[in-house]
Amino acid sequence: MPHTDPSPTDHVYNAAGGFIFTSSRIESPATERPSAVLLLSACGRPFELLLGPRTLWLQAAVVRPRVRRGLRARGVALVSVNVHPTHAAYRSFLSLRGDGVLPLPRGAFTQLDAELAAAGAGALDRTQGVALFTRLVDTTHALLPSQLAPHPDRAALLAWLQQHPQASLGELAAGVGVSYHRMSHLFTDAVGLPFRGWCSFERMVRAARAFDATDTLTGIAHEAGYTDSAHLSRTWQRVYGLTPSSLRNGNSVQALS
Repeated sequence: MPHTDPSPTDHVYNAAGGFIFTSSRIESPATERPSAVLLLSACGRPFELLLGPRTLWLQAAVVRPRVRRGLRARGVALVSVNVHPTHAAYRSFLSLRGDGVLPLPRGAFTQLDAELAAAGAGALDRTQGVALFTRLVDTTHALLPSQLAPHPDRAALLAWLQQHPQASLGELAAGVGVSYHRMSHLFTDAVGLPFRGWCSFERMVRAARAFDATDTLTGIAHEAGYTDSAHLSRTWQRVYGLTPSSLRNGNSVQALS
């Protein structure tokens, strides 16, 4: 089972369109995320990226959405930047070919070393964390082999989904004015995820927004659309390598948002 061993040095900085996670000890045998991910060593020591039987030793790399991979970064100050499907640059990360992993030159991020160290220490406030997220994504985006223009229907679809977050694909098709069959293809092309994958992502976002609430984990799970707290926990461990309880416990992971 994938896991991260959370410590008091773990921090999360939330931003519109994604988040930054920092840790000095991660061991995650297998996760598969709807988000694109930038993995960056803040200390210069390499981390291990596990792709099936292969192990890559890297200091910086971007991973395409929905690529199954493991991670080992014991004693490495690691920064993980997750770029959600709602981010304007998301579709460009889908252009990565092959195994979906693109090693990046660590030197491209040298100008951000001071901010990266501060993020790992939990020394950034929300505004600074958001600014660092933006600079990291912009720097990474410029290094991608293809910077895709936004799909012409993407903004309209995301706006409709924001107003109707639990709509079915049929309701979305009717709202936009196209057939069900056309919408199933249009959605994947425009957003970058199949509709079912989007629904799973949206449930996780709803749950995450409630993690700092006083409600029980069972209550949060039901409100977000999971059958129970066990369903929520299994999903989060599979996707992020963390349990919701560790994220709700400020002694394990400190959320700065």
